[in-house]
Amino acid sequence: MNDDHEFDDFLQFTIFDGYVRGDPSFSLSLEIAVTIDKRWRIHKNDKDFWPSDFHAHCLDDMRLVLNLYTGEVYNKNTKIVDSKIKRKDMIETYKYLEGVALKEDYIKEKISLKGNFVYL
Repeated sequence: MNDDHEFDDFLQFTIFDGYVRGDPSFSLSLEIAVTIDKRWRIHKNDKDFWPSDFHAHCLDDMRLVLNLYTGEVYNKNTKIVDSKIKRKDMIETYKYLEGVALKEDYIKEKISLKGNFVYL
């Protein structure tokens, strides 16, 4: 992740054992931060599309990238799957993003492609 995202607005939420906690009065413009064991951030204007066009960067370990369609966590350096987020946590992430989509067209566009999400 590079410094041009340093001042982007974002929404952060935490997922723990299928429970999602977030700020209901969110204001989203450029990115969303997601916490699933680690803190993750989705950039609306991300210029790279690896490992998918809908992914999140890890704030705790800059080497990790989460494919939001599959739940697979990749190492950016090796391009190999490092781990996978639990299915129930990815489902809760999707449900939370459905709420975000009511206010943010970028997220609405991505989650409307339900066939891309292998854990649904």
